[in-house]
Amino acid sequence: MARIVTACIVTGKPIDSGIEIDDASFSLLPPFTGKVFCPYCQTQHEWSRDTALLADDEKAKS
Repeated sequence: MARIVTACIVTGKPIDSGIEIDDASFSLLPPFTGKVFCPYCQTQHEWSRDTALLADDEKAKS
């Protein structure tokens, strides 16, 4: 199962949303805006299906 990640807008590092999902379910997500806390710049970032990507567990943690 892959994890949804988005990039920190300050550092560009991947932020793991903590959400596990498969490719088919990810592609069916409706438009939305979510928020995730960034451990790199200590702020919240907004993300959506359009700004996020799927990564395996190892890539999500790097």
